[in-house]
Amino acid sequence: MYIKVYASDIMKSKIDNSLNICKNISEKELKYEKITNGIVVPFENDKVNIGGVFRENGTISELSKRGYTISAYGKKYNSDFSYENLFPSKSNIIFINEKAVFMGIGYHQDQYGETLIESIDRLWYLLDKNINEYKIVFIRDISKDCIDLLKLFGIKKDNIIIAKEPLKFKEIIVPEKSLKLDWNINIKYKSIINKIKANVKTSKYKKVYFSRNKLSQKRTLCNNPIDKTFKKNGYKIFYPEELSLYEKISILKGAQSFVGSAGTNQLHILFANDNLESIIINRNDIENYFFSFDMLINSRITIISANNNFLPPAITAGPFLIGATEYLFNFFDDNNFKYNKKEFMYEYSQIIDYIFTWSKVYKRRYIEDTKYISEEVEEISKDELSDKLIDLQLCRIGESTIPTKTFLFIGKTTKVGSFQMDNFFIIQIFGFNIINIKLNHELNFKTRIMHFLVKLMPIPNLRQKLRSRFNLPNPPFWKEALEIRFTDIYNKYKNEKNKD
Repeated sequence: MYIKVYASDIMKSKIDNSLNICKNISEKELKYEKITNGIVVPFENDKVNIGGVFRENGTISELSKRGYTISAYGKKYNSDFSYENLFPSKSNIIFINEKAVFMGIGYHQDQYGETLIESIDRLWYLLDKNINEYKIVFIRDISKDCIDLLKLFGIKKDNIIIAKEPLKFKEIIVPEKSLKLDWNINIKYKSIINKIKANVKTSKYKKVYFSRNKLSQKRTLCNNPIDKTFKKNGYKIFYPEELSLYEKISILKGAQSFVGSAGTNQLHILFANDNLESIIINRNDIENYFFSFDMLINSRITIISANNNFLPPAITAGPFLIGATEYLFNFFDDNNFKYNKKEFMYEYSQIIDYIFTWSKVYKRRYIEDTKYISEEVEEISKDELSDKLIDLQLCRIGESTIPTKTFLFIGKTTKVGSFQMDNFFIIQIFGFNIINIKLNHELNFKTRIMHFLVKLMPIPNLRQKLRSRFNLPNPPFWKEALEIRFTDIYNKYKNEKNKD
């Protein structure tokens, strides 16, 4: 597998570690278990948070487990765990006089990556079977994307069953997973993908770029200059959320060169043909890479660090500030790209959007689940910083109490001869003010009315021109409903914190 990296030594070390984790594609024969009168127990049912396939004697099929560290599809259980412990009475179990294949857990529409990875990996059992002779069983609701994948494989929608309660089948097949959670992939997984691809027409586009610019919740900020540069150099720009699953497969099937930011975007290469040129735009220094899929199609990988984060991202929630780096420009130069360095300069408003987005994403993750907060973040007191940033945006902060030794400083000042209060934000490096930005986000009545009228314009370019003409602020990153929800949970968090 060919790989070239444009990144710092630290990032290169992370990539080496990822390569060591990924194993070769396995060609060993996969196992399956055939269970007569097997009972399928749903996940997240009323009585217990465990799902899987049980034998008539009450024991669970080991092959119905999701991975090595997770027992079945829920909490860990002891070796004496049995169906009888969960459901002592079997009198109400629905019996289905059919043969079925157990597919595991289902994923929701917003869990696109999990759907691609785990919803289809047991289909290998049906590759040489008459598909219509079997029902397909999941133990949680599945997404439209999953249904589309199954239909492309040849499965009729009427043969898909979602177990909402324990179901007993005349015969239930439990195939081994062809993609394990330790990123060990069996060659059968590629056969599944190939059968799906065979029912999709190949698109005409050879150089394609999947952009994150139209996602409703943007975690990757300031994509525009990179998007425009690749477009200028012959790449067709697509926005995955605007495409059907069929269209995505068609585009990747025809692609010879594919560009996308690290993360779920990488998974699209599953549908590409062998020897794809895969160009990955790196968003941070702790990104995970799915090199097993590159091995599956023997792709030629280029990884480019475009990471300008100066605040630590909240794991995969980000946000990620990407743009001009020496590594990106080196890639452009090595590949004779046409580009304009001036287009990559950040505006002050973009920096502020990044800072406020970071403070909200980080604090939301902290409020909802403290396990997402890394030791690195806690050590540099970003908890306190995010509190101050949010209070500032909500106009609840007076003088800043953040130590001046930090490189971020927030406060308020009064104009000379005026009672008007202006928020300000300063970035300091070694005591020098590098950026000093006014943060007056309060809108007067006239501006609010103009802002509302501009939002009614159906054409994005016209909206932007009117904002510029009347000097109106750009809409916030967070939608109004999300803003209200966040403010509510943040106020609750602050009240509980103050009680302590």
